[in-house]
Amino acid sequence: MIQLEPSKWIGKELPLKTRVGDTEIEIEQVMQGERKVILIHADCRKCLNLLDELQEQNADNVVFIEVPSYSNAPLPSTSFPLFKLDARNDWFVTAPCIVETSDSICKKVYFP
Repeated sequence: MIQLEPSKWIGKELPLKTRVGDTEIEIEQVMQGERKVILIHADCRKCLNLLDELQEQNADNVVFIEVPSYSNAPLPSTSFPLFKLDARNDWFVTAPCIVETSDSICKKVYFP
């Protein structure tokens, strides 16, 4: 099990960039500039509500990273860049978690 501790990432490069599974879009392509990286679980009502809210607001500069859950519930489709942590590990993190970054460097972490 890998316990993620986002509050310890402040001032450092986002460590999850090398842990996302295969995707069509490389995470490096979307991590330039100011971003809100949101860690979510597909089976978390609070996470899904946040996803819906941001879609309704047409939020920009948002990147989602799905943390695999035990239920294997699929995420609804989204227009946001979406990455998934590799399933080779059991991940633990309080979600949703928002990590504000600037050119991949973590600047602020909070839990809405």
